[in-house]
Amino acid sequence: MTSGTPGHSAPAAGSRPQRWERWLLLASLAANMFMGGVLVAQRTFGPPPPPPGPAKAVERLLHDLGRVLPPADAEKLQNVVMIHRDALHSMGENMEMMRTRLRVILSTEPFDSTAFISALEGQRAFDDRKLAPLLRDAAAAIAAMSADGRHKLADFHDRPPPPPR
Repeated sequence: MTSGTPGHSAPAAGSRPQRWERWLLLASLAANMFMGGVLVAQRTFGPPPPPPGPAKAVERLLHDLGRVLPPADAEKLQNVVMIHRDALHSMGENMEMMRTRLRVILSTEPFDSTAFISALEGQRAFDDRKLAPLLRDAAAAIAAMSADGRHKLADFHDRPPPPPR
């Protein structure tokens, strides 16, 4: 009995699969298991969280600095952030609105480069207005820090050393 393809016969009942067939079966099984795992993870955990806004990024930075700086110096920086917390939140909200605006501009045909540039410049101007007072106050707080605190701040990298055990 033939399979319909010239030169190939259907496997006889009870014959063993060829070596390449086994590997193909294993690859197919692995791909199916991987995709099943991805689907289960998406259903279980949902989509990945959105990127943190400026307020969360500054909060995380202050937490990390708090482990490195002398307590009084860390408190000075935390006070600046507390004073300007509303500005940081409005920057985050404005960033979300900007993403929506850019998505609309980028998906509109024909592409309007003037609107794109205008939107980006508007975002930068908004951030500059909100950020300038915070930067002035941060500079004043850093000037009031101890020399040891400023040196530790200068040596700080994105990932501080782990706490001692």
